[in-house]
Amino acid sequence: MKILYYSGHPQLNFNASTGYGTHMREMVKGFEALGHEVDICIIGGTEPEASNEKIIEPSLLKKTAKKLIPSIIWSTLKDKSLLKFDRFAQTELEKKVTTFNPDIIYERGFYLMTSGCNVAAKHGIKHVLEINAPFEYEKELFEGKTLLVSKGKKLESTLLNQPNLVCVVASSIKLYYEQRHPSLTKDKIIVTPNAINNNSINLRPLHSIASIINGRTVVGFVGSIFPYHGVDKLIEAFSKTHPQENNLVLLVVGDGEILEELKQKSANLGISDAVIFTGKVAHSEVYSYINLMDITVLANTEWYCSPVKLFDYGAIGKAIISINKTGVTDVMTDKSDGLIIKNNDDELVNAITLLAKNPVLREKLGSKFQNKVLSKHTWKATAKKVLDNLAVRTN
Repeated sequence: MKILYYSGHPQLNFNASTGYGTHMREMVKGFEALGHEVDICIIGGTEPEASNEKIIEPSLLKKTAKKLIPSIIWSTLKDKSLLKFDRFAQTELEKKVTTFNPDIIYERGFYLMTSGCNVAAKHGIKHVLEINAPFEYEKELFEGKTLLVSKGKKLESTLLNQPNLVCVVASSIKLYYEQRHPSLTKDKIIVTPNAINNNSINLRPLHSIASIINGRTVVGFVGSIFPYHGVDKLIEAFSKTHPQENNLVLLVVGDGEILEELKQKSANLGISDAVIFTGKVAHSEVYSYINLMDITVLANTEWYCSPVKLFDYGAIGKAIISINKTGVTDVMTDKSDGLIIKNNDDELVNAITLLAKNPVLREKLGSKFQNKVLSKHTWKATAKKVLDNLAVRTN
């Protein structure tokens, strides 16, 4: 079968190091692992990111314009620009379709962009749309209100109704769209959470960190150090677990805008000697750092996210404590293959303390979730789920 992977957004680069770049590349590999021929049409580009690339600052004119123009007008102008770009993207997709002649267009969908729907309908090609966010909610959250609300709702209806199948990363997104569009059939949207590539797991010893840990039980976090990941809550809770008494160390792996604040917070709480901040590490070393951990924590995530770190922790067989969000409960069962807690400091303290004192429970939870991840949540398994559901809906 010939599958064309399509993304029409101007800023979604296929080789980006961020989550969406990884997701695109891994889905392509998943289809290929099933024996299908895959080509790509990525309007945002496929050139590898330059490691020394400078951040391009907005021009003085643009900065001045943003200050003078009301935010709703600025947001609307950006929407109009995106609609115009979508017409260009459609032309590029048409070219690829005529040369590759795909059986399926698998599209990474985006707000206001219906080029994939238009081309698939025109050429009678099976169409799968992947949606990884609640478009209108996220649009308003990050860019503010727009005057094109009714236009956006109409195009959103096209994005949901026209493809043969819609895939979302969390059941909360499925519910969001079903409530906004009651005419949708219940089996039109399926949940395909994030996943892992088990072939990319390559563990190597990290002697310098291992010597600092020196036999202590390791509580760990891996990811970007931003406010919404809740690492500040983790540090606060960790300080209440009596690190010295319970022989604990906290390993925080990653970099981000509040890293220095967190270091200061650890100092203020008097636990600096029990907290290790690695800063930025190579992506190839992430699993090796997770392998040093005994207890892994997901302290917070957005209501519509499918946290990749959850699967990274699981792939290495580590016991997980996670916040109670839909993207977690879609794949994990409390007290069966992980500990799921409310957004409550005391619950996090109690969960860390429980696992710190119970290595048998850590092993049980970690092993059970690892088996689930490696059997159900690889990119190959996700690709198969997509194609199996598509076959049911189109045969």
